[in-house]
Amino acid sequence: MLRTGCMNVPADPARRERRISIMSRHTRTDGKTPDPEITRESYDEWWKELAPDEKALGAYLRKEVSFETFEAAYVAKLFYDAAANAAMHRLIRLALEEDVVFSASRNPRNSAIGEFWRGYARGLREIWWWKSSEREKKEGNDR
Repeated sequence: MLRTGCMNVPADPARRERRISIMSRHTRTDGKTPDPEITRESYDEWWKELAPDEKALGAYLRKEVSFETFEAAYVAKLFYDAAANAAMHRLIRLALEEDVVFSASRNPRNSAIGEFWRGYARGLREIWWWKSSEREKKEGNDR
């Protein structure tokens, strides 16, 4: 399962999940000031290759471009940048095998990247559900 989460919220010990940061830097929204609430204990892994291009993100945050323009640039990076594409495929495989929480901001609910990945995660859950249903059908027919 893949879901978004906040990097500044401590991990829930009752949940067994891998926490991955996909932020390019762990800073406040100004992109420069280190965020004291995001520490090394906030995440298990840091996959910077999945972070959006900093210039595109900055333009979106300054309201110079629309979300759609930002999203198109981010999707292009994920599909055409070799490192980002490999990381995205690794994330998909991982999410089909175990619970993964990832974040691209302190508050992914108010984040353009969080918005993009929430939609992507919903799609992955549908694929997982479909694959599980197909597997159950096959196993039921084999009996």
